Amino acid sequence: FKFIQHVEFVELYEDRCLQCLYILSRIENEQDSALSIRLPQRQYKKLPGCRIRIPMESESDWWSRITVEVHKEKSDEDSESESSLRFACTTGSAREEERDLQTSPEIINDLVEEMSTNNQWDAASAKTVFELLIPNDFKDNIKKQGNSIWVLDLGAASYPWELLQDSANNAKPLCCNAGMIRQLKLEDYRINVNAASGKKALIIGDPDLNGFPFAQQLPGAFKEANLVASILDEYGYEMPSNCFKKSSTQILKALFKDEYKIIHLAGHGIFNEKKPKSSGMLIGNGIFLSTKEICQMSKVPELVFVNCCFLGKVDDKSEALFSKRYKLAANIGTQLISNGVKVVVAAGWAVDDAAALYFTDIFYHAMLAGYNFGDAVKEARAKTFSRYPDTNTWGAYQCYGDPFFKLNEYKKSTAYTYNYLIAQEAENDLTNLLNRTDSRGNDVAWLLKDIAAISKAVDTSGIRNAVITEKEAMVYAECNDYENAVTRFESLLSMEQAGFSVTAIEKYCNIRAKLCVKNWQAGKEKTKQLSQLDKVIADLKQLLNMSTTAERFSLLGGAYKRKAMIAANMPDKVKALMLSADYYKKAWSMSGYMYRIYALTNWLEIEKILQLVKNKPGLKSIIKKYKFATAVMAKVEIASALKVDVNQNGDMDFWLKTDPANILLCAWLLEGKNTKDISDVIIEEAYAKVWRIEGSQNKKIAETDHFNFLLAMYAGLVKKPATAKTIKRIKDNLEAIIK
Repeated sequence: FKFIQHVEFVELYEDRCLQCLYILSRIENEQDSALSIRLPQRQYKKLPGCRIRIPMESESDWWSRITVEVHKEKSDEDSESESSLRFACTTGSAREEERDLQTSPEIINDLVEEMSTNNQWDAASAKTVFELLIPNDFKDNIKKQGNSIWVLDLGAASYPWELLQDSANNAKPLCCNAGMIRQLKLEDYRINVNAASGKKALIIGDPDLNGFPFAQQLPGAFKEANLVASILDEYGYEMPSNCFKKSSTQILKALFKDEYKIIHLAGHGIFNEKKPKSSGMLIGNGIFLSTKEICQMSKVPELVFVNCCFLGKVDDKSEALFSKRYKLAANIGTQLISNGVKVVVAAGWAVDDAAALYFTDIFYHAMLAGYNFGDAVKEARAKTFSRYPDTNTWGAYQCYGDPFFKLNEYKKSTAYTYNYLIAQEAENDLTNLLNRTDSRGNDVAWLLKDIAAISKAVDTSGIRNAVITEKEAMVYAECNDYENAVTRFESLLSMEQAGFSVTAIEKYCNIRAKLCVKNWQAGKEKTKQLSQLDKVIADLKQLLNMSTTAERFSLLGGAYKRKAMIAANMPDKVKALMLSADYYKKAWSMSGYMYRIYALTNWLEIEKILQLVKNKPGLKSIIKKYKFATAVMAKVEIASALKVDVNQNGDMDFWLKTDPANILLCAWLLEGKNTKDISDVIIEEAYAKVWRIEGSQNKKIAETDHFNFLLAMYAGLVKKPATAKTIKRIKDNLEAIIK
């Protein structure tokens, strides 16, 4: 027997994660459970980007499944095949309901043809098709359904389920009120899917038709291609070979020379039911990008948007014929699904240019906002229907895939509209935004726009309280926007009967200290910064008088370290360094302090600076009062710190992950030169190893503050240009990773 050794559950929302933990714990303790499980740690690990929400009993992420197949059987009277649509629908009970619907294909096809070719929205026609296509027993159930996945065979996929509407008066189509995603049942499909990696996209827009007599160039397709390119560019997608108005040869070369996560096609689409070989995207004078070429793509994209009219149209007879002859799909959309593309959006008929552009814009912005595929499609359909109610373009897009599929990027704030009823909603959004600042892939500029949008919605709703203001200040602090952070903290402190955490006061002091250095470096009221920093130190000492904690000792060490940077003369710099080292030493000496290594390395590095200047004229009498740690003790502590397992803490913490690199930097500075085991190259790689895979942009920027301090000390106070040059090189190379 082979036993499963380890199972890891990954969940975005904290309430559901906690629920899973309770359930697993209960299973573990059951006496007669069929499952034998052990929880090595009765806790869950918080990762950057986790979210909280208001749990609601009625809230459900359930997508009901509606399966529709064309069922054919022989008639007893004339031995001709009769077709029916066989429906199966999941319910809220322990059964799946199934019904057969006898159809009149001629009548339905005529209605469908009219609806899908004139691109005009007609509620009466949609209501008629709803009555004819849905079994009576299922009609009320489907009306009440929320999000739904329609699992269709090739015959059922030819019907425009997206256009269904249950009422002809003052109603919206079903797919605009709730999510509607398709999945296609296929017998022939690629078993081994070699998914594309990286972050590249290919956009083919309005190919050069080279004088093809039966079609014209499409300015709308060209405009759409440019729109998609601009959106993807915002998120750092590489587009080395975009094909706008390019020839068929250039398009084919681009398609096969690289692998793409996203492919977008915009141009003429032709689906010839009688001659499927002459179907595909028109990319030249009678030249088609067809299923044959699509089939030959060895790397499979995650998302393909085919905005070429009729290339989402499915015809079961053509598909059966083409599959039998060529072992290929007749239609590009079908072939992409067969290849293993995770989500495919394809137009089933001609679309209105303005409505299509709007749908595309909403869809990509939603996907890049972190929406799942199902919600992004629903958002695009609903908004397009609202703005262009006279067209059926919103229903032309047949969207196949997993409704829960997501791209990895987050969207800028304009994708979100914040409206609040109660304060807890805003508090949760700010907590989630704070968690986002801690995860990779979040641009600070967009995070700042998000918090501005949340703050505006808070004030519009009149729900501002101390918790909201404190969280706003924390987000601004994590985004390194010290000015706005200080403003929010001061607003918090001036509130009548405000309740806020002690952590907020500590953070307020730390951010003010950082702002003093920032203003001093920028030459902003340079002479006032020292006195402002002294006020910060006085406030921290007041906190220390209330209670001594390692964090407060460490914050005072940091404040004095910054004072050493901006002090006007050498004696004042040295006095500040002595106090800084002493406070870091006190923080390190307190057991249980999570960031003991941070305190240790700062203490020893500052002592090394004091050692290097202790015999300089005018400083010797000052430094002689300071009691240095012995070299033996320093080496023992460094060796001990190197053995610490940075993964011992349950939660992921960027600062703890960088401890090994900080220890190596400290050891190198204490040694004063490269050694067999430690060199500047090894140090840089130790930092880069963490920075490449973990840590937000703002945390990495904050980490460089210490390099700036070392650079100022070794270039100015100590006057060791070679060491300063090496520190600057390490800092510059690490900053390149941030960019």
